[in-house]
Amino acid sequence: MDESILKYLKPFTDFTWRNIEAYADLSSVKQNETINFHVWSYTPSDFTVEFIRKGITDISMLTDTGYSENYATATEPYMNGCGWPICYTLTIPSNWASGAYIALFTISGAAVEVLFFVKSANPGVNSKILFQSSANTSQAYNNWPGNPAENTFGVHGKSLYDYNSYGPPTVPNTSIIRSFKVSFNRPMNLYDFYKWELPFIQWLEKNSYTVEYCTNVDLHEDPLLLQNFKLFLSVGHDEYWSWEMRDHIESFTSNNGNTAFFSGNTCWWQVRYEQVKKNKMLVCYKDEYYDPMPYPKKTVNWYTPQIDKPENLMTGVSFYNGVYHDPPSMPDAYFKAKLNKHWLLKNTGLPFDGQFGVYQNLVLDKHYQTIGYETDAAEYTDWEFKFPLPTGKLPIDILGKSAPKDFMVLANSNLTNWGENGLGSSGYNNHNGWVTMGIFRVPNILSGGFSFTAGTTDWSIGLLYIVENQNVEDPWNEIHQITKNVLDILSAVNFLPQPFLLDNPNFENWTEISPGIWNPDGWYKEGSGNIEKSSPGHSGQYCLKVDAVNGQTWVSQNYIPVRTNRQYSVRCWAKGSDPTNLLINPITIRLQTTDGYSDFAIANYNGGTTWQEISAIGIINSSETKLQPVRVKIQVSSGIIAYFDEVVVEEI
Repeated sequence: MDESILKYLKPFTDFTWRNIEAYADLSSVKQNETINFHVWSYTPSDFTVEFIRKGITDISMLTDTGYSENYATATEPYMNGCGWPICYTLTIPSNWASGAYIALFTISGAAVEVLFFVKSANPGVNSKILFQSSANTSQAYNNWPGNPAENTFGVHGKSLYDYNSYGPPTVPNTSIIRSFKVSFNRPMNLYDFYKWELPFIQWLEKNSYTVEYCTNVDLHEDPLLLQNFKLFLSVGHDEYWSWEMRDHIESFTSNNGNTAFFSGNTCWWQVRYEQVKKNKMLVCYKDEYYDPMPYPKKTVNWYTPQIDKPENLMTGVSFYNGVYHDPPSMPDAYFKAKLNKHWLLKNTGLPFDGQFGVYQNLVLDKHYQTIGYETDAAEYTDWEFKFPLPTGKLPIDILGKSAPKDFMVLANSNLTNWGENGLGSSGYNNHNGWVTMGIFRVPNILSGGFSFTAGTTDWSIGLLYIVENQNVEDPWNEIHQITKNVLDILSAVNFLPQPFLLDNPNFENWTEISPGIWNPDGWYKEGSGNIEKSSPGHSGQYCLKVDAVNGQTWVSQNYIPVRTNRQYSVRCWAKGSDPTNLLINPITIRLQTTDGYSDFAIANYNGGTTWQEISAIGIINSSETKLQPVRVKIQVSSGIIAYFDEVVVEEI
C-alpha cells in the first residue's frame, strides 16, 4: 500500500496490553522438524499451550505446559527482535498435515496466539497445489508493541509505515517515523490471516481440496520449493516480494507451472531479508535515497524502471491502475463479466456484462463484498465494446518491455466513483480506479504456464459467504465457481488449455426469427443460401444444415480472442449430401482474423455422405504476442448441402 493513503486506515495493528506475549522463531516448519517459541509473562508463571489446526473446524492437536517470566526486552524490538529466551520447543509430528496452526498460550486468564504453518516433509506428494501465506505483509504492518503509553514494555513500536509507528524519527530532522527494517522475532497481530487467508483455507476444506502450505519466506529461501507443484496460490494482501521470490515464481511459470493470485496490491514493494545472528529482518526503505543497496535490489516499488521487473510482467496487473478504499465504508461494487465464454467462467451462467461479487446472508444479516479494499488492474481499451484489449502500458515506460498484451480481461469493474476515501478519482495517474480479473500465458512458446489474477484483496470474502451459509444445503455463488474452475483446471498434472466456450457449439438452441425461419443462437448467416436445424445431429438432437444450392453460404461466430504467435485448432463434425461433387474445398470450417478476414486455419471435408471429424491448426504470426479478435466461419460452396455439429476452438 502507498503511504499517502494510509491516513484513512484504522490502526488495526495497534496492540492492547496483555499479561502474556509470544512469538515463534520460524513462520513455517516441516513435519519432523522443530520450532521454538519465546514467551513473556508479566509475572513469573506456568503457562498452558494448545496447538490447534485451523480449518473449517478447529482441531486440537496437543496441549502442554511451560514456564515464562518477565524477561527483559531488547532495545528497538521492532528491528532487533524481542530477545526473549526459548520457553517451549515443539517437534512437529509426522502425522500433522500441512496447514495453518495456532499455538495458543494462556496464563491467568490472558491468552496470545502465534501463527505458524506446517510444511510437508515430501512436497507435492499429497497435492499439486501450494498455498502461500503472506508473512511479509503481516510483518510490514506489525508495529508491536504499539504506543508506548499503552504498553508495559516502555518501548515504542514501529512498522514499515509512518501511520502506526511511534517514537523519534528514524531519520533525524525528518518526518519519517517508520522503520526501514522490521524483525520477525516479535509478537504479531493476526488480522490478515483471519480476514483473508483463513476463509480461503476453510473454503478449500469445505470443498474437499487437499492443499500444501508455505510462506513468503519459504518461496524466498528455497529455489526448489515449487518443483513438485502445478499451481501456486497467493491469497489476500500479498504486497511485499523479494527478488528471489520473483525469480523462483518466474522460473516456475516458464516451465509449465501455473499461478493464481487471489490477492490484491500484489508485489507492490521489493524487499530483502537480513539476518543478524538469530534475528531475521524484513527490509524495505521505500525510498531510493536512504537505501544503500544499488539497483536493481533497492527496496522501492517494483515498477521503478531501474529494477526492470514491473509487477505486471508476473501478474498482468498493477495496483498502479487499481484503487483503495477504507474498508468499513466501501460502496457496493460488482464485477462485470467480459469474456463470459472463457473456460475459467464456465458453469457460472454469466452473460456478457453479467454482474457478480456482492452477496447477502439474510440469516446472519451479513454482507459479503469481493471487490476491495485494494485492487489491481490492467490498462486496456474496449474493442467494439465486445471485450477489452490490453494496451501493454506499464506504470512507467521501460524500454523494450510491456505488460502482457495477451492478458484476457475476464471481468472488470469501474471504481472511479469511490471518492474521498479511495484512489478512484485521483492518485497515481488518470487511469486509476479499476479492478480487472484475468489470465495470460507466460511468454515461453514451448512451456509457458498460465497466470490468473482476481485483482482484489477481498476475493476470500466471496468464499466466506459459502463457508458461513449453513442454512443452504449446497451454497453457490460465482466466486465459488470461478475459484473451483481455477483450481481444478490449472492444478491438473496433464493440464492443457481448455476449449473456448463458443455460443451454442452443438447447434441445440434455435430461435424463430420469423415464421418458419430459424437461426442457431450465437451464429449469424451470410450469403445466398439457407440454414435450418436438422435432426438428428452427430451426437445430439440437432445439427446445422447449410443449403447452398442457390449460392455460397457462410455461418459465423465473431469476437473470439486468441493470442498471436500461439497455435490454435478448429474442428467440427461435418457431412455432405453429394459424394460426386468435385469442387475444391466445397465444405470447410476455418478461423479468420477480423481485421481483413484472412484465413489462418482451414479444415476441409473430404467428400462423401457420412459424418467426418475435420480439423486444422493455424497461427497468427506477429512481432508481439497480443490478443487478436477472430471469428470461426463455416463455409459451403454454391450447389452444396452440408451438415455441421460440435464446433471446437482451442489453443494447442
